[in-house]
Amino acid sequence: MLSEGESVSEEWTTPTVTPAGKKSNRITVPYGIPCVRELFRFLISLINPHEKQNSETMILLGLKLILVSVEVGVESLPKHSPIMIQVKSDLCKNLIALLSYQPQSSSGGSVSSPILLTVLRILFLIFENMRHLLKYQLEVFFIKLNELINESSVVGTPSNGPTVSRWNYEQKELAIGKESEFASSFCNQG
Repeated sequence: MLSEGESVSEEWTTPTVTPAGKKSNRITVPYGIPCVRELFRFLISLINPHEKQNSETMILLGLKLILVSVEVGVESLPKHSPIMIQVKSDLCKNLIALLSYQPQSSSGGSVSSPILLTVLRILFLIFENMRHLLKYQLEVFFIKLNELINESSVVGTPSNGPTVSRWNYEQKELAIGKESEFASSFCNQG
């Protein structure tokens, strides 16, 4: 609660009615960084492609919620080191792993376009605003993206037989478009 001498702005008071029928202003305190960190940790765990219980639907839901949180608070993330630790390690790791995600239900072995599009959008927002803090992650992302784009449609050697590419033509085209968007954004901010 508040110590003596502290005041509360009007936006943090909520008018309530007591059981006796008297009106009072109850003080509501906004959620702090520990709560945001814990929520972010949960959302990051939802998009972990290595967790078998995470279905494609759960991953897409987690990605959309992370996208909203990043769109709203991308400028504030670097100000809070506990959240930046999660962004640098688990979030970037899971997002880059999702680039080559193969759904269990899909026999084609290709990452779904909504997942790919959302992953690329989140990474674009994060790297556009925090690339000076995420140099290693940005490098790993570009290496992985180029690896997947340059992967031919049939991959394999005569000894182990051909395997199907993880991305179809449309997904490669989408990734190339996002990569050029990254490059033009980085050159303009330069």
